[in-house]
Amino acid sequence: MEDFKVKCVDLQGINEDYYTLNKVYEVKGGQILANVGLSLGENLENIEDVNRFSASRFELVVDKPSFKVRCVKSVSKWFVTGKEYEVVGGFLKDETGTNYNCYGGCDSLETLNRCSFNQFELVEEKMFSKSDLKTGMRVETRGGYECMVLIGTPTGDTITGEDMWFGMQELTEDLKYKSYGKNSDCDIMKVYNPNCNREYHHFTPTEHNLVWERTLPLTMTISEAQSELSKLKGKEVQITKE
Repeated sequence: MEDFKVKCVDLQGINEDYYTLNKVYEVKGGQILANVGLSLGENLENIEDVNRFSASRFELVVDKPSFKVRCVKSVSKWFVTGKEYEVVGGFLKDETGTNYNCYGGCDSLETLNRCSFNQFELVEEKMFSKSDLKTGMRVETRGGYECMVLIGTPTGDTITGEDMWFGMQELTEDLKYKSYGKNSDCDIMKVYNPNCNREYHHFTPTEHNLVWERTLPLTMTISEAQSELSKLKGKEVQITKE
């Protein structure tokens, strides 16, 4: 049973001791965690179950996406043109973690620019590629092999380790191995930089900085997908074949 969050939107004149208007509550293990420290309800799997159980009314809380923006036009002292900021949970933050609450609720660049006299642009995250690899970097493959990157050797650019080695011409730009099809043991999954010169000749994870890690797709069964969508929509969702 998955946990989720709900927000009280109407007390309906009762349950004042248990809930507070506009407060967010967690539903864990099928029970809602109320004000008085009590776990109320049983087998609450979605927002419909919560509203059937309680006389008060709730709405599902969906986490807002996080993204980075760059200020392109500043008209206040709080922002600097050309400086990057992060939007987390609907709030604009600077690099110190300061919350600019006046921008709460912004879940996209469009809503941020609508509610601000300052103007921002989206900062696109650059994908790490084969051309970013440098001599001395360490890589970890899908098969768990640890190798070093060597650029410009007499035999060409190479990925080499104690138990695995191959020419970099075998890699695609997104660091996947060409020859063995999907999900090869030779696919690059992580890239590290040594943080001091003595670490070039051996690999100590604590002495290397992780500079890139491949993001794996989320996999789930049809029943799991239906459950997640039902929570998101607040009502039962059924997936059908096209």
